[in-house]
Amino acid sequence: MKLDFGNTMNVSVQPTDIVYAVRMEEERGIGGSNNVYNAQKPKSIGEVVTVNHNEGYIIIDQTGYGAAKSSVCENCYYLFSKNRNANISGILGYYAEVEYKNNSKKASEIFAVGTEYAPSSK
Repeated sequence: MKLDFGNTMNVSVQPTDIVYAVRMEEERGIGGSNNVYNAQKPKSIGEVVTVNHNEGYIIIDQTGYGAAKSSVCENCYYLFSKNRNANISGILGYYAEVEYKNNSKKASEIFAVGTEYAPSSK
């Protein structure tokens, strides 16, 4: 299923994210305005398989989500949950600073530096 978001698409959405939909029901606000919403419980509707940030759409696989397909609507708020298996890392945050010190009196060389990380969003 294709969901179009245009230029309002969440920049951190990526394949393997789970998409949730919340149906928003309008209620009469104070003074008769329709600016108050009553949110239902979020329902998972599928897993992201394709992301196109340039055109502002995602394609989700709804296999195994059965009845949740009916929760997709024009007046829905969509949320994304990251796949913990694909987005785990030992480094948290977006910035890391490292300092190397050579306490030896002899010259030394660094041949390689490595780290274990998995980007949580792009």
